[in-house]
Amino acid sequence: METVWFKMEGAILHVCARDEKAANAFLHLAREAGLKHSGLLGTNKRFLLELVDAERIDVPVAIDGKLIVEERFLKFLIDKANDKLTATRKTIARLEKAVRHYCV
Repeated sequence: METVWFKMEGAILHVCARDEKAANAFLHLAREAGLKHSGLLGTNKRFLLELVDAERIDVPVAIDGKLIVEERFLKFLIDKANDKLTATRKTIARLEKAVRHYCV
């Protein structure tokens, strides 16, 4: 049985920081901007931040080549996905503004 999914995911950004202090400061900015599912992946030599937007949609829409949802629902999914992508762009813009303000 082959399933076709309608899928939308928000941004996933990876940022390297020079040290733990800078990584924690950037992580704080990211979370304040709305990237709540973010974290620090530390290694011996560098600090990698993974900034994950929570916006997402995962819905099965077809099985074995046949729609299991109405076209009206597909349009609804597309509209919601576009709304979520707009929200993701606004979150990234908030992060950019916060970083610019912090670095000045």
